[in-house]
Amino acid sequence: MNNLNQLLVLLLALPWILVAKAEDLPDLGERSATYISPKAEKKLGKEFMKEVRLNVPILTDPIINDYIQNLGDKLASNANAKNRKFHFFVVNDPTINAFAGPDANIGVNTGTITAVGSESELAAVIAHEIAHVSQHHIERLIRNAKITSMAAMAGALAAIIIGSTSNDRSLGNMATGTAMASMGGAAQHMINFTREHEIEADNIGMRILYKSAFDPLAMPNFFGRMQRLYFNYTSDVPKFLLTHPVTSDRIAESKNRADKFPHKEIKSSKAFSLIRMRTQILTSNNYPLNTIKQFQPKLNAKQQNSEELQYGYALALYQNLQFTQAAIITTDLQQKYPHEVLFKMLAAQLATENKQLDHALNLLKNELTNHATYYPLIIQYGQTLIIAKQSQMACDFIRAKIRLYPNNSGLYRLLAEAYAQNNQIADAYQAKAKAYEIDGYGRQAALLLHQALKTPKLNTTDRAIINARIDQLKEIDKEE
Repeated sequence: MNNLNQLLVLLLALPWILVAKAEDLPDLGERSATYISPKAEKKLGKEFMKEVRLNVPILTDPIINDYIQNLGDKLASNANAKNRKFHFFVVNDPTINAFAGPDANIGVNTGTITAVGSESELAAVIAHEIAHVSQHHIERLIRNAKITSMAAMAGALAAIIIGSTSNDRSLGNMATGTAMASMGGAAQHMINFTREHEIEADNIGMRILYKSAFDPLAMPNFFGRMQRLYFNYTSDVPKFLLTHPVTSDRIAESKNRADKFPHKEIKSSKAFSLIRMRTQILTSNNYPLNTIKQFQPKLNAKQQNSEELQYGYALALYQNLQFTQAAIITTDLQQKYPHEVLFKMLAAQLATENKQLDHALNLLKNELTNHATYYPLIIQYGQTLIIAKQSQMACDFIRAKIRLYPNNSGLYRLLAEAYAQNNQIADAYQAKAKAYEIDGYGRQAALLLHQALKTPKLNTTDRAIINARIDQLKEIDKEE
């Protein structure tokens, strides 16, 4: 592995190399001088995420993504980064990894979610990445890299991450080539600089973990899990171990640091258990039938966490199109746990597959009375309204919820679908354009707005509004 690859993976991915004790390192946080303007960082973040979306399989499941965003928000609220808006997302990759990018964009691999033994361990992974952001490590990297092109910097950062989070060797080769072309000979100077960052992020991440009511011992526990998991590797060592060495000294040092915090037992939330199971089922490379067979002996043995196992079994049955059997298990789960929204949502999903659309809509509508702001529920209800061809109701509902999530591209895409079904073609183009604009694709957004202008019988007011949006996008494009 070349030095540059090691460097950026160490900075941006889940880094566990220890080179010195760090108990007394300062938490610089928002008091630290920044090296690029907030406006420039936001642009870099958008370019970075465009590269990631283009080359990395991002998980689209709203339930899993919402959980990770909420967990990340809880941790970030206890970091010295109060003025930052964090965006957490999930990469559909079985390898164990996580990374931080510019403008507080943090990705977590599905392999990490399924590998951790507790919610505190998952929180430890994310807290470390948050510390990179709060300590301005990305900005300091940019200053030292001396890259003047925003696109080149975003491409270099994204390329290294693509190479470090995927087992696809062609992606890894692409990552190395792109980064070397962009960053030239700056690598060796920055390696020592980065090691210092890792000490900071490890120490600050531990503090964030404790302040957020998670178990600091989760960090050494996770190290130990990784050591046991990969102890017998002799060839084709996973990239995680190449970039995140786990040694007995590293585990001991981490445990010593954790022991400095008051100890109390922290149990994982029920939500974590269900999300870990959901991630395992939805991202499994097994055939659904094989997964089902693996569940049956566990359920028959009445192992602990039967709620989690039943949910996983029902999801596996759903994946195998065994809707009737899945519905029986889900009904039992609803009766035992009447307040669990995920079971109601799965029941509605099964009802939709069985063409029982009124029942599905009633289930979701009732849940919305208790969970009016729960994003995955909002998305599912909107989708089900569209499937039921209740397009006007879908338009009204989604527009109302956009007030809660004004910068959510997913809701605008769903609104565009509802508008199209309701034969509001100009509105559909505008909603889709807004989704592209939010994700940083200004030129594509402008093309859609030009299409909206071609819509027959467009009134003068709407035409003026669309033209104004096109002009606004042109100005943004000039600035970039």
